[in-house]
Amino acid sequence: MLVETQRQQFLEAMGVDVYVLRSRIESPITSIDAIIDAEKTPASVAMQQPRLAIVCERADGNSHEVFERQAALILRALGVDATQIEWLFADAKQLEQTPPALNIWLVLGEHLARVLGQQLSTQQQNASVIAVALSLPNALRGAANKSAFWQALKPIARALRKLAASAPASPAQH
Repeated sequence: MLVETQRQQFLEAMGVDVYVLRSRIESPITSIDAIIDAEKTPASVAMQQPRLAIVCERADGNSHEVFERQAALILRALGVDATQIEWLFADAKQLEQTPPALNIWLVLGEHLARVLGQQLSTQQQNASVIAVALSLPNALRGAANKSAFWQALKPIARALRKLAASAPASPAQH
């Protein structure tokens, strides 16, 4: 009989994704204003350092509600809270701020992948897990788009699990 860690390593080496049921938690994001406020919060105040950067277009008008719902779905699917994500907004030419030194990226919109690629060094690109999916208003419309979106999240989820497993336990978890 294999020990659980050996089993996990064996399945991972074979390329099998092991899904674990987790308790249903509500996303801490209640609005796009909360995301923007979280960006302005100093890192020392945040509960945890960001682990993932999400690049997307800024939502405006009626698309706020759609953005909020889909952002909450992303958080639940990845099993992270809002403090672990740094949202970067971009237009067709540039990011609104300098990209952070993170190694896990989710780009929502193929055209924004080029924008991010221009901002990151080749070394950082090679050391990063970068997944590109459809932009938020279209990502979860239709079966094919949903499937492609969730497939894009798989390498992100794997990288986040690996990062969580290698991180030392905080005193609050003891």
